[in-house]
Amino acid sequence: MTSTQLTQGLPANEIAALNASSQVLLKKTPLSYYVLREAAVLGGGDRLGPVGRRIVARTFVRMLKRDGKSILNASGGFTPSLPSKVSGTFTFADLLCRRHAALKRYQAWELRPRKSEA
Repeated sequence: MTSTQLTQGLPANEIAALNASSQVLLKKTPLSYYVLREAAVLGGGDRLGPVGRRIVARTFVRMLKRDGKSILNASGGFTPSLPSKVSGTFTFADLLCRRHAALKRYQAWELRPRKSEA
């Protein structure tokens, strides 16, 4: 991002702080601040920008690679065995349907009166 983008929409006192000391914070922006500004400017504050997304994605992949029991380390590859709408396949829609069913079961469990309440 450019210096203009990093200061976009900021109050004057924050812009002054970023411009202090020969603009050192604009030239060598700390990563945490950069990711937050990138999300605010490029993602409208609702989602990460390109650098933030890449950091999160790489972190998850690294965690999965280091876990000996993760699907990335399964010998012979990974084939989901959960129930699906079309036999032999498993899609994101199948995952959402399974999640929805699990939530309904959990909510029903939460609504049951406890022995102490009956």
